[in-house]
This record gives sequence, structure tokens and C-alpha cells, in this order.
Amino acid sequence: MIKFIAPSAVLALVAMAGGAQAQEVSWAGPYAGANIDYSRANVESSGVGRIDWLNETPAFRSDVFSAWSADLEGESFGGGLFAGYRRQFSSGFVVGGEVRYDYLSLDDSRMTPQRAPHPASPGVTYAFGNSYEVQQSVSANLQLGFAMDDFLGYAIVGYTTGDVSGTAEVLGANGYSKFGEGSDWVSGYNFGFGGAYRVSDRMSVTAEFVHTELDSLDFTTAYRPGSTFAPPAFDYAEDFSVEPNYNTLRVGVAFQF
Repeated sequence: MIKFIAPSAVLALVAMAGGAQAQEVSWAGPYAGANIDYSRANVESSGVGRIDWLNETPAFRSDVFSAWSADLEGESFGGGLFAGYRRQFSSGFVVGGEVRYDYLSLDDSRMTPQRAPHPASPGVTYAFGNSYEVQQSVSANLQLGFAMDDFLGYAIVGYTTGDVSGTAEVLGANGYSKFGEGSDWVSGYNFGFGGAYRVSDRMSVTAEFVHTELDSLDFTTAYRPGSTFAPPAFDYAEDFSVEPNYNTLRVGVAFQF
């Protein structure tokens, strides 16, 4: 009987210790941390002509805006700060909310050589330019995940607003010159997945992959001072939009309170 009771007592103590350890590895409660990240962007910069452009042939309009619009890229290293709160259920399911600030500094630009847009104007050449920058962003995210002792895996979905700027310009060999720019905080959404691993009672390391899509930043062009073919005799206007989307891989450290 004693031989039976002793091992049973040992097993009970081990089970109690295991239960106590599981309680210690709770992901519930508030947390905050910092991360470093790498981002890569694909940004559409596109323009259309206003009503005065109807004076030109469809082929000429199509060729001009095809040459003027561009898909821009860009990559950067940055960093961020985040804070959130999680609730953990007995099943291991975890739900949480998080707010974060990220410094990105994503940018790209291009300027084409002088080129004739279309045979309709063979004597005139133009150079077309575009640029963009996403400087920083603020996000509010929902996390849905599952905890397995020291590891937490989760999906991410949320709202993002980014500090976006863009430009567009055209330079003619005959002195024709126009430029447009815009800058504003642009809203959008993000989604992705991540994981956290507990390295001590209060500290964990994190890794996430997130895709972000922002709405378009819109602006118009205007003639530079001294441009040839300027108003009122020649008064064409263009509307441009810059629409960023980018992928971010980030690693960080979080502290639970």
C-alpha cells in the first residue's frame, strides 16, 4: 500500500507543478514592446487628364498617361513601438487588441529620358517623373490566436493610417514644365500573422509578417512659373493618385505587466 501511495503522491505533485507552470505561462493581460522591421512596397502612381485633354486625340492621351503613370517600388528598414491587452481562455484561445506606431521611410522615384509621346506631335519630346514616400504609420489591430505553453501563434487584422506623400512632373524639351505634389495621412487596412515565444516570466520575443494596403493620395498638377504653353492659351490639368501597399517583416521584444 505504501509503495502504491508514494508514487501516486509523486505523480500528484508533478501534476500540480505542471498545472502551476501552465498558470505562469499565461498570455493574458497588458503588454508593451518595440520592434525592428524590413518593408518592401509596390506603389501605383497614375494620372488622368481633365476635360481640356479632350482636345487631344485618344491615342495621344493614352500614350502620354501611359508614359507618365508608373509602378514604383521601394524598401527600407525601420522600427516601431506597440502596446496591447490580451485575454486567454481555458481552451488556449487568445484574443487581444493592439495599437502600434511604425517608422517606415519607404520611398522611390523615377524620371524618364526625353521621349516623343506619339507621332501626333513628332517635334516635341517630354520627360515624365513620379515619386512617393510613406514616412510613418499608426495601426489598431485585432489578434486572434492560440497559446501552447511558451508559444503563442496568432492572426492579425486591423486599421492603418499612413503618412503618404507623392509628386508628378513633366518636362518638355521646348520649355513646357508642370509639377504636382500632395501629402496627407491616408487610411487603409492590414492583415498578417505572427508568433511570440516566452523567454522569461515577463519577456517574450515576437516575429510578424503583415501586408498593408492604403487608400489613394490624390493631387493635381500645375504649370511651373515660366513654362511654355502656359494659361490662358494652353490650360491642361491632370489629376494624380498614389496608392501604396507594402509587406513588412518585423521582430521585436515584448514585456508583459
